[in-house]
Amino acid sequence: MKKLFWLLLFTYSCASQGDTTDTKKSTALYTKDNYTLSVSWNFDESVKAVVEFGTNKNDLNMFAYDASVSNFSKNGQINLLGVDSGQKYFFRIRGTNVSQEVSYTAIDSVITPTDLPNEDYFIFVTMDVSRDGSGISWGDALFIQTPSGTNVIVDAGPETSQSNTNIREVLQAYGVTKIDYAFITHDHADHYRGFTSSIFSSSNFPISEFYYPHNPSDFGGISDLVGTLQARGTQTAAALPGTKNSAGNYLQWENGDFEAEVVSSGLGREVGNSSSDVNNDSIVLYVRYKNAEYILTGDFEVDGQAVVSFPQADVLKVPHHGRLDGTSDKMLNEITPLVGVISTVNDGLFEPNVLNAYSRHSIDVYRTDKPNPEENSPECFSNVYSISDGETIVFSYECIN
Repeated sequence: MKKLFWLLLFTYSCASQGDTTDTKKSTALYTKDNYTLSVSWNFDESVKAVVEFGTNKNDLNMFAYDASVSNFSKNGQINLLGVDSGQKYFFRIRGTNVSQEVSYTAIDSVITPTDLPNEDYFIFVTMDVSRDGSGISWGDALFIQTPSGTNVIVDAGPETSQSNTNIREVLQAYGVTKIDYAFITHDHADHYRGFTSSIFSSSNFPISEFYYPHNPSDFGGISDLVGTLQARGTQTAAALPGTKNSAGNYLQWENGDFEAEVVSSGLGREVGNSSSDVNNDSIVLYVRYKNAEYILTGDFEVDGQAVVSFPQADVLKVPHHGRLDGTSDKMLNEITPLVGVISTVNDGLFEPNVLNAYSRHSIDVYRTDKPNPEENSPECFSNVYSISDGETIVFSYECIN
């Protein structure tokens, strides 16, 4: 069940297409050296309040969201994380009511006062694997690291030089030496081919356990992949639908207040629509760390969504790269997400109507080709980073093109 907590977004400057300077990513790691400040508001009517802030009064390039269950309230207070000690920040509060009318407060200034608590975080990264000179322009690759240091990969992109390089850099940035659990959502090359690369060999980031859809409608590519990983010493098995975390099983990623469930797995045969059987085989995962909840969907399509009951969650990995066949009102009404993240298709098949659907549901969307949802924001290719202590979810991005 969704609970009250704060949702925060941090943005990073973008290198231009012609910039030849080093654009190596800092990966938005929030460490013990960060600080926090609080901002509050009081509107005359219920609004979805967004705090826009930054060090330049004319460029408020950071955003912080009130993440109450309804998304709308008159009053609120939010903590801004990741700010620098002693740095002067400007901010304003943008309130959008249910009629999509926008009101702004005056721009004020604050000084950061307080140390960020010393603790570990739940990390979720949607990695950019959607660009390559070979013409491949789509793919999924997600990385999770729990507070105790368990490393999880869900899909690994299409095995292009760009995707392999980016995955390697993300894993290195988070100090990964092995992958504890890996999942391939379904038998499409833009999701599974990356697992065949040397990235996941014994000399780089070996995979301990690997899971694939239950009784899938197509098993050709995954079958070959399973053989490759078994030869590397990886244990492999199907992810069974309805399975929840319990001691010793493959969803027990973290101790304490943690929950995970396989919401769907291998549904393609049951749905019976041959054009989308493989996509509806997708493993759909629900993950909750304390009060922060996530739904990971692979390419799960609307005809599969019609026969599945979704739990509520705060963050939705948008199905099927943002295509129209991956988003249904039923899914959004059941999950009621605050944020959607799209590993974007850049092959001309991206559906703008999907963004309209998320807007109608008051859901902010971040894409790996345009992570800042502001209308006039620059386009860039980016990993979309999320970090949480279980009460706060922080989003950030950094352009890497």
